[in-house]
Amino acid sequence: MKYIGLFLLALAPLSASAITSFSASNGTPFTVIIDEFNTTETEMANRLVIVANFGANGTAQCTWTANATNCLAANLFSVTFTDGDTYPTGGNHFWTITNLTGSGNPFTLSSITFNGVVAGTVNGVAFDRCISASGNFNDNPSSGGSCSTDGTTGSDQGYTVDDAAGGTANITAVAAYTNVLKISSQATQNDIYGVMTLTFGGAQAFNNGKSFTFLADTDLVRGTIPEPGSIALLGSGLLGLGVLARRRRKQ
Repeated sequence: MKYIGLFLLALAPLSASAITSFSASNGTPFTVIIDEFNTTETEMANRLVIVANFGANGTAQCTWTANATNCLAANLFSVTFTDGDTYPTGGNHFWTITNLTGSGNPFTLSSITFNGVVAGTVNGVAFDRCISASGNFNDNPSSGGSCSTDGTTGSDQGYTVDDAAGGTANITAVAAYTNVLKISSQATQNDIYGVMTLTFGGAQAFNNGKSFTFLADTDLVRGTIPEPGSIALLGSGLLGLGVLARRRRKQ
């Protein structure tokens, strides 16, 4: 996959968990009918599939549910969100990932993937990054950017993944957006994505009940449909079947 951008975020002090860099790639493109701008934790329930990778110890997957357990997967990890609009205005709405493995079972969390849009689904969750008129990928209000409404019309202004106060000191993460989205009647603007992955590193291993906090903007999207290329491929297949049927009738 060809990366469309790789930019260094301003480093947060390593006294707390920190996003150190992020990138984006097209991955598998999807077209959605509408971006509804905002979504709450409750609205994301049963739509956001979360996969935690514990390296050599395997993976754990769950679909987030808006209840007290908040995606507890075999007591290995949890994801929580301070309920409210997921556009993190003022930094009040942040995400927390916690490694629930204890000292007797100290699996290290190496990465976590949030998958909001998959083929064949109707409703999904999109990660909306901020984009400026100059295409600046790091244009968060917290980093001094204007975060104008450039980008996909109808997707609001977005907020690129960023640090949040708290979390275990000296755990870092590299963030990657994949599976670019567009609204059906518009060109792809590279500011909304169906998948976000955090890959962890830093001086502190992410294990033994440690946590990581961050900010990310999610939108509720509806109407996932095949890309035009897929539709063309399907059409050519149906045309081929029609030709074959006519030949059989002539025989």
